[in-house]
Amino acid sequence: MNGRPETSSEEEKCMDTDSVESVATTPADPDSHCALIRAQEKEISCKEARLSYINNILQIDCKDPRDTSSSAVRNLNKEKQEITYQLYNASRVS
Repeated sequence: MNGRPETSSEEEKCMDTDSVESVATTPADPDSHCALIRAQEKEISCKEARLSYINNILQIDCKDPRDTSSSAVRNLNKEKQEITYQLYNASRVS
């Protein structure tokens, strides 16, 4: 109705998980497999968007080298490293 394809209950179940499931737990059913892939792609897209946002904030906050020691910048750098690590691991699983 809204121009987007309806999500199946299997896809919604996959979206509820916090992390991408491993290949070993991939369901054999083609519909379930497609739902899992869509969920993984959405999770990766969200992480990439968040990473881009963090990079932009860091560019703004770190214009002056003296600002790199603030706790906000350290927290953003830590989150950036975590997201980068998660994306790297997700790409190795695929």
